Amino acid sequence: MLCCLPGKFETLAATRRVVRPGGHTVFSVISIPSGLTGAAYERAATAAPPFAESDEIYPDMIARAGWEIDAHIDLTGAYLDSARVTVVAEEQHGEALKEVQGEAEYAARLARRKLLVEILQEGLARRELFVAVNPAAMIEPGREARAIIRATPISRFRLAVARRRSSYCCAISTGWMRRRALSVPGSLASAAKLLRGGQNITPIGSFT
Repeated sequence: MLCCLPGKFETLAATRRVVRPGGHTVFSVISIPSGLTGAAYERAATAAPPFAESDEIYPDMIARAGWEIDAHIDLTGAYLDSARVTVVAEEQHGEALKEVQGEAEYAARLARRKLLVEILQEGLARRELFVAVNPAAMIEPGREARAIIRATPISRFRLAVARRRSSYCCAISTGWMRRRALSVPGSLASAAKLLRGGQNITPIGSFT
């Protein structure tokens, strides 16, 4: 849930940087409508999760981070139903919950859950689901190729060999490469040959 994170925009921007072109991110939020003030805002902020407040509406924040919204679904009704069920269940099992949580903690949690039902009914909070796509036009030149190389052990190995021949890399231990060659049948067979010939190479990332 993005709304529970303090760095919402930073999370969206960082996620877009690692998702391939055309890839998607899906997240839900509990949002407080902009423009709420006074007692209405205080009630909504009390019932909502920590960090639910945001100075920017989510569609604008998503677009600013470089995403394109593919779907936007209002889940407030389903969330309200779930909140009502939770209140009923906690009241039914109140004595058992008091033994676990303590009477004061149980009373505070139940009051907050009832307040959540109230603010959802009054439209002081919403639950929404966003599906966003990383547009291909936003990808930096060469990034897709680098992503493919990072994702493919054999490609990483070949690039490592090329870097060795160009004197760009540092050596790694022969014993480590031999162990990895044995643990990944076929994909690093040529690595063992290179090492037996006295050549050291450096792979990109890990071969896991």
